[in-house]
Amino acid sequence: MEEKVFQILDKFVKKDDVLIVGVSGGVDSVVLLDILVKFVKKTPLKLVIAHVNHGLRGKESDADEELVKWYAKKFGLQFEFKKLDLDSLQKKNCVPNLEAKCREKRYEFFGKLLRKYKAKYVVTAHHLNDNLETVLLNFVRGAGLNGLTGMNICGNDIFRPFLHINKKEILKYATENDLKFYNDYTNFDEKYARNRLRLKVIPELKKINPNLEKSFWENLENLREIKDLIERQIPLAVFVKGEIKFNIVEFRALHLALQKAFLIDLYKKAHGSTYYFTSKHMEQILKVLNSGKGNVKKEFGPGQMILVEGKTGIVRDN
Repeated sequence: MEEKVFQILDKFVKKDDVLIVGVSGGVDSVVLLDILVKFVKKTPLKLVIAHVNHGLRGKESDADEELVKWYAKKFGLQFEFKKLDLDSLQKKNCVPNLEAKCREKRYEFFGKLLRKYKAKYVVTAHHLNDNLETVLLNFVRGAGLNGLTGMNICGNDIFRPFLHINKKEILKYATENDLKFYNDYTNFDEKYARNRLRLKVIPELKKINPNLEKSFWENLENLREIKDLIERQIPLAVFVKGEIKFNIVEFRALHLALQKAFLIDLYKKAHGSTYYFTSKHMEQILKVLNSGKGNVKKEFGPGQMILVEGKTGIVRDN
């Protein structure tokens, strides 16, 4: 496993790069940290450990923080941490939204560190099984091609060198190297959709195909090739004085599949993510843009609208 990860690292990082390493204290991120520390011995890099204490497990969350702090001291690395205000987050969010909000706050913190240290990447321990769960969740929720291609190894300043590694390999490495880590019991709480998939659905799928992860990776590569082909054919949108503009005539001439791909790309440019862009919302926007009418508009995510003025489509703040 170590050699496989080294090969990926060699492709994406070079001498003296600065990396922000997300370490939770769980087995995946502890293994990631251990391998990165070994890699630094042959390719000098600056590693900064970043930890977010979500406070979801009380004293156990605090123990995670102390463990990560211990690893930082052991390896002589800079340690940055943030503790979330859980009470405030819980008052404002239900369970699914709380999970999303915690993720949002976590990556907001990582982004600040990225700028503070002028780092090349935030490195996370997402692995092949995580990606499988993500794609299945997206499929169930009605995501388009964008959601069905899952996470990328590298993109938007996030680097995931474990994305081709399965969970069994990670656990084997942790055992062989006698690494200390904590198990998060919330990973077994079935009120979370991702956990229900991991604990109930995926084991049934593996009864049908014992090589599920391998087949998944191969299919993912095929879908990414199709996605790349589609994206090469969609028109460009340009930023003009805080607005995003595109030619509505060109848009209406596109095949429906390309129109959808264009809107997904547009939404991502406007909001940085397509997490809240539902298929229902997509259909409503398509109806407005293809109506043939001028001076029409529709809400386009939080705080923004999409509208048509003459031959120009525009995304702007409300």
